[in-house]
Order: sequence, then structure tokens, then C-alpha cells
Amino acid sequence: MHFEAGSHRTGTRKRVPEQRKRSRSGRKSNEFGELVRTLRASRGVSIAFFANALNLTEADISKLEAGEIQPTIRILDDISLYLSLSREERSKLARLAPQNKNWK
Repeated sequence: MHFEAGSHRTGTRKRVPEQRKRSRSGRKSNEFGELVRTLRASRGVSIAFFANALNLTEADISKLEAGEIQPTIRILDDISLYLSLSREERSKLARLAPQNKNWK
């Protein structure tokens, strides 16, 4: 929840609508993001380095890990390659990834 600056003077706070869109795919997307975060962190890779390696912004990585954006097949492949995922890890990542409507 975000509050407007300066509203504390009047004793009331105005709620500002969230700027980000939440994923419509629900829990599955969140599990995907949690797995990406766990895999990245277990290998000691910072968000900044990960973003640079995947040619994304740090904000994109944060949104991906929060389940707010869907990965493309290219991003899934890049994550697998950069983190040197095992076959089992790649399989789990692909299973949990929300289906992007642009996949063909």
C-alpha cells in the first residue's frame, strides 16, 4: 500500500492505487519467481549481475521473481544457461513458468 506524501499533516492518508499489475496466473507464477530467486541466490548471483547477463533491467528481474511479468522462452533458456541448471532444475523451471500467450 502506498500513501501520498504530505497527507500526514491532516491526519488522514490517501491511498494511492498500485502501479504494478499483478499476475493473473496466480500461485504458479509466484512459485516460478520464488524458484528463480532461490536458484540465483544459491549461486551467489546478485540481481544486478543477473540482469546484466540476461540483458534485462534489475526491475525486470525483480518483477520476474515477484511473478508480475511472464518470461519468454528466450529468458527461460538464458536463465538455464547462465545459472548452469541441471536437467531436473530446467524441467521444474519450465513446468512452473506461466504460459506466455506469445509462445508458439
